[in-house]
Amino acid sequence: MKPTAFSPTRGTACLCGLLLGALPVAGAVPSVGELEALDLTELSPWTWSGSVRAAGGYKDNVELSAFAPVGSAFARAEAEFFGWRLPEEGESEVQLFGAATLTRYTERTSGQSEAQWFGRAEVSRVVASGWSVTGSLEGFQLDQFLDLSATEAERFAAKLQATGGSAAVALRREAGRGVWFEVRPSCKRETYRDGIADAWQPAAKATLGRRWAEGRGEISLGWQAERHDFDDRRQFSLRGFAMPDTALEFRRQEADLRFTWQAGPERKWRWVSVLIGQRNRDNGPGYFDYEYTALKQEIHWRGAAWRARITGRIGRYDYSHRPVSTALGAPVWRKDEQLVECRLERRLGPGWVVFAEYSGERSDATNPNASFRVNTAWLGVEWMR
Repeated sequence: MKPTAFSPTRGTACLCGLLLGALPVAGAVPSVGELEALDLTELSPWTWSGSVRAAGGYKDNVELSAFAPVGSAFARAEAEFFGWRLPEEGESEVQLFGAATLTRYTERTSGQSEAQWFGRAEVSRVVASGWSVTGSLEGFQLDQFLDLSATEAERFAAKLQATGGSAAVALRREAGRGVWFEVRPSCKRETYRDGIADAWQPAAKATLGRRWAEGRGEISLGWQAERHDFDDRRQFSLRGFAMPDTALEFRRQEADLRFTWQAGPERKWRWVSVLIGQRNRDNGPGYFDYEYTALKQEIHWRGAAWRARITGRIGRYDYSHRPVSTALGAPVWRKDEQLVECRLERRLGPGWVVFAEYSGERSDATNPNASFRVNTAWLGVEWMR
């Protein structure tokens, strides 16, 4: 569950829900007198929702190992909440979101449990006709296995304990005819328990988009420039050796083209395609220089009781200089990745959902130590309020 931007439709639905909850139970349409008797000042401007989930499943490669995968059954607990303040004239819209996940594996691996939490606070305000400003703060903490091979030289997968946060300000212009433009400077800080990749990450992004067909379709083109200033990482020579008395930095540029279309009665189908191109350069000889291209695809469907989602991603890292090994004449790194995720859910009644999910990831690199396969499947139940 992710917080979504305010829209008149959403605002009307929430306000109607509040009004209906305040009406006397009479079994008939309320009279004009009953409506006039309502004290709207007593209605809270806040709308709250949340959910908790419990699931069990199996993961066949907990540690993302290239040669000796260890599988394990697991139990998982998740919780989310969302708060939204209904904006009144001249006031700001506020959104709050939080999520936490805890996974416990039955096998005694080096990562018998994984955990993560994420929080976001966002304040938006219309400052002039067609202009709005949004400020946001985010925080996260994670303790889980991650694939590090794209930007690490000496380890490819490891269990990391990281904490981070970010702040951003977005200025958006609705230019008419469905055209909009947004600029968003931000700064992110990440720290790790072992200190290996602590870094500041300032960035700036500009996006131009257009909506049509009453908002059913939208296309946008974005460009972002960001910098990774590491506290204590060293540059690497083109042979793959750490260079003493140096400090590593990344300069990264990324462009993305996004297309969204909603189809069918009541917009039951939603299609999202994203094409990404990224260029990374380090401040040393160029050991970490690469070009990354990826295509992401999402398909969503919702019916009266059933909902389904499938997402996929294919991507490739092409390195300019990074050798597979330190041997002379070693080939240059290349890394391909594929990811697919599926979810099917059935609503049983007010607030209750049962669901099944699957995730499959594959990494193929010219260095076999960075290649792995992992499949995860789980079943669960969710209660929403």
